[in-house]
Amino acid sequence: MSRRENISSILFGCFLVIFGLALVFFRASFVLLLAEIIQFILIIIGLWKLFYTLVLKRGEDEILPRLMALGKALLYVIFGLILANRVEFTTGWLIFFIGLYQFTVGIIGFTSYILLARDKVRDIKSQLFISLIHFLFGITSMFGSERITNTLFRLGVYLVFIGFTYVNDGRQLITRNEKARKLRNRIRIPLPVFIDAIIPNNVLIKFNEMLVGNEDAVSERFSNKLPAKNYDEDSIVHILIHVGKTGFDRIGHVDVSYKGKVYSYGNHDIEAHIAAGAIGDGVLVVADEKPYLDFLKTRGTSVFRFGIGLTEKELEELKYELEHILKDVTPWEATTEKQKKSYIGKVLEATKGQAFKFKRGRYKTYFVLGTNCVLLADELLGNNGINLINVTGILSPGTYYDYFNKQFHTYGSNVISKMLVHPQFQEPLVEVKPVTEIEKRA
Repeated sequence: MSRRENISSILFGCFLVIFGLALVFFRASFVLLLAEIIQFILIIIGLWKLFYTLVLKRGEDEILPRLMALGKALLYVIFGLILANRVEFTTGWLIFFIGLYQFTVGIIGFTSYILLARDKVRDIKSQLFISLIHFLFGITSMFGSERITNTLFRLGVYLVFIGFTYVNDGRQLITRNEKARKLRNRIRIPLPVFIDAIIPNNVLIKFNEMLVGNEDAVSERFSNKLPAKNYDEDSIVHILIHVGKTGFDRIGHVDVSYKGKVYSYGNHDIEAHIAAGAIGDGVLVVADEKPYLDFLKTRGTSVFRFGIGLTEKELEELKYELEHILKDVTPWEATTEKQKKSYIGKVLEATKGQAFKFKRGRYKTYFVLGTNCVLLADELLGNNGINLINVTGILSPGTYYDYFNKQFHTYGSNVISKMLVHPQFQEPLVEVKPVTEIEKRA
């Protein structure tokens, strides 16, 4: 990320804070004022486009392009006029959809709670509490007598915290902060789930667009040289975030790799799938990293690989968490023809890896919006995870990519490497970590 992008992060964060505070203190009055400004801008843009098309560009274009331009201009004007006359109606529907989102998150949370309770997992009262809060907020936002005022207040508070997250990201990216290496001190407020979910796929789309006729940009940003190692190889843990082209693969998947072994948790038993694969038996695959990455490339999957340097104490914590998780597993094999032809059968055959199911505990049942691959990775990382203030109870691969990508560009962080394993390239592309002005002077 360039210095300009970092400053943009700070400015955008400040904008969100100001916008959020305006909602907190002025609520409906601010929304009405904002709607009037937007409607005025839309009408002005529409009238200008009409004048430009009918007067300034008269006779220069063919009929079809002119008609399309006129239609677009009229849409601006019409939408502005509709907004002018239906501000309260539009605001009401906006609040309703915010409530519907909160209600849906509550239902997802209750589903996760029921699955955890069924597997006799302890200490899950917080899950029930968060779900109940979202459920009640959703109901009151959709049907409460003061729904507009109360929902705008909650939205304002949320935007303020999101804004502070952006400001903090930008500040740490452009200033020297020795504490930044301690990821445990970072506290983040997540974006809405539906936004986080599309981050990995959008990043990959942008990279693929960069590949088309722009090899110089690729060579400037990436190299085939491995980064200088300030850590012993055995003290580095890698986070693998892979993105496919179809279905749930577009949302992404997260694995942990340590000492050349990949630990991949997912709903890999196709015979146990429920709700179109959203729920099922949790399966842990343990395989060598190189054949595992080669296998993913053959499937057209791209993998972002972040390296995190750990201290001796952090290594001990990682080993403890790994042992704690592995004590609850039992070996499992793909035995049916359907299992052998599915992802699990193919990955085990290609990597000569092992598969395990959980006898008990949180990971016995997989839930794509609850106990998923990201949750297991975050537990393994412990204090080197993202320390998310989990207002939804849902972790997505997009949340992880966004966090570690920013840490990679942060001065002094222990996210020391980032590489991309892409189907179009035989060798991994190692992203060049930018040198800040501070590091040049150091």
